[in-house]
Parts: sequence; structure tokens; C-alpha cells
Amino acid sequence: MYQEQEITNELEIETPSEMMDIISKCEFNIIEPTINRIFTQASCEFIDPSHSDYMCKLYEPETNPELYINYKEKYNPKLWNGVIQCVNGDILMMKMFSIHTIQEYIQLNSSNRYVFIPILLSNPYESREKTENKSSINMTCLIIDNYTLGVYFLDSSGWTNFFDTQAKSNTIQVIEKIFFKYFNDLSIGTGLAYRYISVIEWNSKNFNLLSNISNTSNSNLFGDKISSLNGIICMMFCHYLYDNQSSTVDETLNHLVELEDEEKIQLYIGYTKLFYQELMITLLELGIDINNLKIDNSITEENTKQDEITKLVLSIQPEIDNFISGEQEKYITIRPKKKKVVNELDDLDELEKELFG
Repeated sequence: MYQEQEITNELEIETPSEMMDIISKCEFNIIEPTINRIFTQASCEFIDPSHSDYMCKLYEPETNPELYINYKEKYNPKLWNGVIQCVNGDILMMKMFSIHTIQEYIQLNSSNRYVFIPILLSNPYESREKTENKSSINMTCLIIDNYTLGVYFLDSSGWTNFFDTQAKSNTIQVIEKIFFKYFNDLSIGTGLAYRYISVIEWNSKNFNLLSNISNTSNSNLFGDKISSLNGIICMMFCHYLYDNQSSTVDETLNHLVELEDEEKIQLYIGYTKLFYQELMITLLELGIDINNLKIDNSITEENTKQDEITKLVLSIQPEIDNFISGEQEKYITIRPKKKKVVNELDDLDELEKELFG
């Protein structure tokens, strides 16, 4: 499925637990180029991004998700482009590329069968009950199949229960409502007819790739980092799809589930080492010292509210002219211009002068 690479590091890192500790300290500016290199995927830095926030209430079964706001956002390599958060304890919010930006991103990677977009699950307010087995963040992945036009949301633990509480379970249904709405908006707004496929459809038995790992003889190699394996296994799943282009998402899931528990643990150990080595290559390319990596997952309510206020005062322009000049010269623009560009008004007739003058 993959070949391991050797790389020398300044630190003596030997165990998967130590490797995952380093991986967990890497921000998106390290994760994204690593993923793009592994999957030969074009970076979102080449697109002048706009984003959208979608909201849906957790505790009202009949509620429908709504587009909350569209806003321009300069590309920031440290910010995740896809984030799902629990806001104020009762609302699920998804921050994602706007439908026009995701259209450009898909077209930029149209030569690949699969496009992988990492999605960070986050609870900034820690509204759900804390348990020893749940962390405040979790890395999942949106998988876009350019051949079948299907879209899948992958969580290594099966039907996502990250936002579940004692009061509210099965919140995967709310997440999926948002994705159905988002890709329906994409189809209506851009003509790209991708269909979001429910996890209940392609993983009907709710298979969990992390199940039984704690009972294996080698599980102590991960120490207390078992929950951090979720993101690693997501990347391994995607790597398998990338290396086996004829495989589908459900076929890959069934293949991994059928492995014996000891086989799984050895596979996870091997891929942890591989992904760690790829991150080290990225650190070298970016000139980042592994000793200076710091992790800061604290997202305060005050900061989030201020961010929302900032968004509200933005001048929102959903239809933005495409141009390449100055700071934007590195961007690749795919969407055609909406307005006619005229250099000489003298060349126009009277009606055109009124329209473009």
C-alpha cells in the first residue's frame, strides 16, 4: 500500500506515542502541504478563498441547516479550511470553502480521482461532558470522488459521535444535514452535481476502525494517544484510496475492517511512522525546528464572538470579479468573469456606453 521512507531527525523519536505527540503539535501549515505531497494534490493557497458558515440546531430534530454568512478570507496557512464546531452548546456550525471556491478547488484537482479535504471537529466551549476517551479536537476527512461525483464524510470511529452528549446522541444526522445542504447549494449555484452520500448508506453497520485496538498486545505502544489515532487512520484510509484508484470508499472500509486486530495495530504503527516521516520532510522544507513546535488548541468564547462580529461588518460580495494583479498574481483563477471588460469606451454604441460607462 505504501513504502516507508527513512529520514534523520534531530530528536530521537522511537515510539508511535512519541510520534503522535509531535504530530498533534503540527498546525495546518504543516499538515496541508504534507497531505498535498502524499496525494499529489494542488494546494488551496493557489485559490483566492472565500468561505461560508452553515448553521444547524442540535436539539430540534425538524430544523433545517441554513447558510449563515459568506465572507472573503485571505489565505492563512495556519487556519483549517474545513471546521465543524459546537457553538454555544446547542448549534452546530460548519466553516467551509464557499461553493464558488470549492468549485475552483475541485476543478484545480480534476485530474485526480479523489480529492481529500481534512475537516477538524472542535468543541471550543467544551459544552459536552468530558471523558477520558474524548479529546477537544478530532481530524476527519471529506472525500470527493471525481469519477462517480459522490462525496463521503470519513471518521475513523464510524458514525461520528464527537458532539454527542447524554442529552443528545446521534448528532451525525445534523452534520449530514449540513453536508446535504452544502452540496445541494453547490449543484444549484455552480452546476457541479456532486452528491453527498450518507455514512449510514456506505457504512450501514457503523464499522469503527479503532475498535478492539486497546485489547491488542501492542496497544501499549500508543500509550495514552489511542484517541489521536483517528486522524492518522483517516490519512491511511485516504492513502489506500489514492494508491488503489479503482477501489471505492465502501470497498476500502470493508477491506480494512476484515483485517485481524493484530494486523490492524501493525498497520497503524507502520503508517504512524510513515506519516511522521512525511511531516519531517515538510518541516525541513518550511525551515521549522521540530524542537519549537507548540500546540494551542484553546479557542475561547470571547475570541469566537469577536470573530463573528468581524465577519458581520465585512462588505460581503458573493460575485467577485476575477483578476490577477499585485498580491494576487500567485492565484489560479478558473471561474470565468461575470462582467464584460472594456478598455475603450469609444468602441461602444450608445446602449453599451450606458451599461459600461
